[in-house]
Amino acid sequence: LHAWQYLGLDRLLQRLLGRLATRVPMPVVAALIAVNRLVDPRSERGIFHWLPGTALPELLDFQLSRLTLNHLYRCLSLVEPHKQAIEQHLADQGRDLFAFRNDLLLYDLTSTYFEGRLDDNPKAQRGSSRDHRPDCKQLCIGLVVNREGFPLGYESLAGNRRDADTLLPMITALEGRFGVCPRIIC
Repeated sequence: LHAWQYLGLDRLLQRLLGRLATRVPMPVVAALIAVNRLVDPRSERGIFHWLPGTALPELLDFQLSRLTLNHLYRCLSLVEPHKQAIEQHLADQGRDLFAFRNDLLLYDLTSTYFEGRLDDNPKAQRGSSRDHRPDCKQLCIGLVVNREGFPLGYESLAGNRRDADTLLPMITALEGRFGVCPRIIC
């Protein structure tokens, strides 16, 4: 929780989500989810059952009885539209607080598969399956980290994208966020 606050994520999410009227403020719910993912990663339902055994309600000054499972489910969909602002904020904090250099970037592409039809998700496609599940639709995830392992960004991509076709759009997106500078991308 201290790291969350030290990085200014509490203030950023208050600015981005603070106007929403909910029984538990969404910036607080986002902090709950983030702390859980670092301490004892669980699903949203798992967090709901894990939370009473922690001091987070007291530390974040909210009544546990006011939190519903729906708050946890809804939070990530409310945060997602602000992905680029959050990534930019974290990159700036990494540069300012930890003197991160972004001269060497590491790019990795992975995938996850889904069972079911997923007709409403255009990115869920059949493609070359890293999980050896060609019978399932999948989603590709591209992640970029700097030499210290600090994530600079990620993109979710259609499951039928060829690996080689993902690198240039990722470089273009990174340069749009951080500017063009000499760097090595692996």
